[in-house]
Formats: sequence, C-alpha cells, structure tokens
Amino acid sequence: MGSAISIVADNATADPIRDLWQEVSVWESAPSMEALGYPPHFTFAICPGLDALSLWQRLEPAAAGLSSLRIRFSRIRHFPADPLVLWAAPDRTDELTAMHNLIHSCLKQDECEELYRPGAWVAHCTLAMAIGPEHSEAALNSVGPLEKPFEVEFDLLNCVSFPPLRTGYSRRLRSA
Repeated sequence: MGSAISIVADNATADPIRDLWQEVSVWESAPSMEALGYPPHFTFAICPGLDALSLWQRLEPAAAGLSSLRIRFSRIRHFPADPLVLWAAPDRTDELTAMHNLIHSCLKQDECEELYRPGAWVAHCTLAMAIGPEHSEAALNSVGPLEKPFEVEFDLLNCVSFPPLRTGYSRRLRSA
C-alpha cells in the first residue's frame, strides 16, 4: 500500500473542472476521474513505500502555515502516454511549485515516484486518464486554449492511501 499528498478543491469553484471531466469522458471507455471518487486536485507526491500516517506525520508541521490557492486555468494539455492523459494547465505555477517544494522538503527524494520529484514534476489537474488510441485524435483536437478560462480554489490538503484510494488525513487550508 502506498500514499500520496494532494491539494484538493473541496468547494463549488471546482465545478468547471468537473464539467470538463464530463466533456472529455466521452473518449474513455468509462469516466476515469469520476470512477476515482476524488475531487479535482494536484498531486504533489506519490510515495509507494510510505503509509499515509507516516507521510502525514512528516508533513503536518509544514502544512500548518499553508493557505488555499486560487488557480486560474485557460488551457488543456496532454501527456503523450498510452492511454492518453488530458489535463487542465494552471496559468501560473509559482505558488504550486513553492507548496510542492515545501512538501518535498519533508521527504527523502527516493521515497517519491520520480515524476513527482522537484525538477521533474509538472503541475497538472487531470481531466481524463484513460483515452484509448481509437479516440486520441479527437481528444487531441481539444488540446489548447479554453473558450472560457476559470479559477478554482484549492482549499484542502489531503493525504491518501491506495489501492483503493482512501482519504486518511486532511487539513483545511486558511483562505488566502
């Protein structure tokens, strides 16, 4: 069992992300983000060898001073994987990167999956994780600027365990 740390949008400002989940799920055999049963989020670290309690105990002192983040989204991007992954791209990543670095200052580098380590991590809010090759061309046509940019407030720091995905520990972040 592993664990992960995320910042979650646990409020109505996340509705535009959920709307995008619905739109892009037509290219998946089953809606991957709804099936996850987890709110819109940015994952800062995935630690396969750490249980949620150990991870949370290390992060909680640093998390005490964190504030919520208002993030503006104006583009959809993709990771060229198989299956294809679509994600909402934050306009600015300074605050996200600072929070990511703070979290990683509480971890040993080799405890975290490589793609989530400082210098490798790409700030992204996943929209779909399972777009098969038969729909990749249609999905890639959606990549680019959003017709209506929007802001989301990410206001909850979560520590989850998996599989299956379960929220173990959380901290409501004070308003920025």
